[in-house]
Amino acid sequence: MPHQTFFNLPDKKRKAITDLAIAEFANNDYKNASITKIVKQAKIAKGSFYQYFEDKKELYLYLVDLASKEKLAFMRQAQPPETNMGFFPYLRWLFRGRAEIRVK
Repeated sequence: MPHQTFFNLPDKKRKAITDLAIAEFANNDYKNASITKIVKQAKIAKGSFYQYFEDKKELYLYLVDLASKEKLAFMRQAQPPETNMGFFPYLRWLFRGRAEIRVK
């Protein structure tokens, strides 16, 4: 989990760092994702990054946690079209709903 200093940042700055990190990991595998690129685009010192996160792994796990929470929130609020759907129709409905979120 990030250090408290990350959560003390203004929402806009915290969101910018998070969005840039998501983009970096989306465009590169873990090994090639670059903290240097993230901090450069975020216009923060590399030392500041290490006041927010222990290392790249902690940042990555934070992003995975955020994605999991977002997915869970979607699944909790979404209502299936039928209340008595079978397991496989329900599973297809969930996957379609998730695919629609990614397109937006």
